[in-house]
Amino acid sequence: MQITEIRVEGVRGFPPAESGVELVLARKDVTPPAWVVVAGRNGAGKSTFLQALALSIAGPSVARLLAETFDGWIRDGEDRALAGVRVRFSEEDGFAAGRKPEFDPWTAIEWTRADGPEPIMEKAAVGGNWTPSRGPWAENPRGWFTAGYGPFRRLSPAPTEAQRLMMLPGRPSGLASLFREDASLSESVRWLQQVYLRRLEGRGDAEELEQLVLDLLDDGLLPEGMRVQRVDSEGLWVDTPDGRSIALKALSDGYRTVAGLVLDLIKQLDSAFGAVIHQTTNEGRPQVLHEGVVFIDEIDVHLHVEWQKRIGFWLKEHFPRIQFIVTTHSPFICQAADVGGLVRLAPAWADGPAAEILSGEAFNRVVNGSADDAILSDLFGLDATISDASLLARSELAQLEGASLLRDLSDQEQRTLRALRKQMPTSQRDRVVQAFSRLHEGPVA
Repeated sequence: MQITEIRVEGVRGFPPAESGVELVLARKDVTPPAWVVVAGRNGAGKSTFLQALALSIAGPSVARLLAETFDGWIRDGEDRALAGVRVRFSEEDGFAAGRKPEFDPWTAIEWTRADGPEPIMEKAAVGGNWTPSRGPWAENPRGWFTAGYGPFRRLSPAPTEAQRLMMLPGRPSGLASLFREDASLSESVRWLQQVYLRRLEGRGDAEELEQLVLDLLDDGLLPEGMRVQRVDSEGLWVDTPDGRSIALKALSDGYRTVAGLVLDLIKQLDSAFGAVIHQTTNEGRPQVLHEGVVFIDEIDVHLHVEWQKRIGFWLKEHFPRIQFIVTTHSPFICQAADVGGLVRLAPAWADGPAAEILSGEAFNRVVNGSADDAILSDLFGLDATISDASLLARSELAQLEGASLLRDLSDQEQRTLRALRKQMPTSQRDRVVQAFSRLHEGPVA
């Protein structure tokens, strides 16, 4: 299963039906983008966007488990909200009853206001008479894989209601982190320890599954020379470049966040399919071959810039049939975006469309340009990449450099000029001097 179209209407800050979000990620016979990046200013609704899409796939019964309340989900002044996706199913995706549809079906939820604070939630009439309860909304769906991760993705356990959700089989555990801030991925470490114990007992394919996890985590995922060593009854262990062996739980947030995400994803795939289908490429790279949709909110959290540049390409390479839909504030995450997979969300108070897919020069500037090119684009909306204080200093430097070409500076001005020159990077200082030299070459001579 992969998403080809998206509709969001009247959910929280998103516009209602007549001007709501309608995005086409891929038309018929075109492969949907595997790395979809959703970006925009704070308040644009990125987290809500992911949650709405995840709920439309999960269905009303799972939605009631995931969200503690839907009070406030309908935009002020509106009586209805809708979230829906059009999905392209695969041979892995089973149907509870009847024949498979001969079209890409829609799966959508709508909320309507009721007398009390909680709205009524039910199937939305999108995509004809097909009902998602035959597919992804089935009580125990075969295939139709989806998982979601919020911005925290902690590994430290917490005895909370959210943690109990993480321990349930099926959809709720796979999406709990996207909706509950206190959800922990610690169950994935416990799951790996159980795989280790089953391997010691000689049960089933536990040895192959354990080796797959270790191979994935050790194939360029951890930077700076870190190597995944082993799993035992105490957890997962890595070797450091200086020869130390350290438990994963003792590493920094960045290491734990990335390793925990990949580990939990394998756990969810194993739970959904009963076994993880994989292969090893000619280059010795492990690849997981299941299809599905994975949502990751603020994927850049805790990641060093070098990691931000690599994480999208790494996930696409090792999970080549999974469609990742992620939100970010980092231009480096966008570099892995596929054509049709760069989505800009606008705040409710902004002019223009609430959401649009960037293409052409706008897409090229973000994906193939420099970090400054991306940051200064409409996707992120910054006017400058340097601070206001630095802008003022550069302006004063430019004025003094220009004045020095036309007249003798006072002692105070010379001291200020020398101080400003020391503050500026050499390249910037040289550009200022060269610009004024060219500007005044004729008159000064």
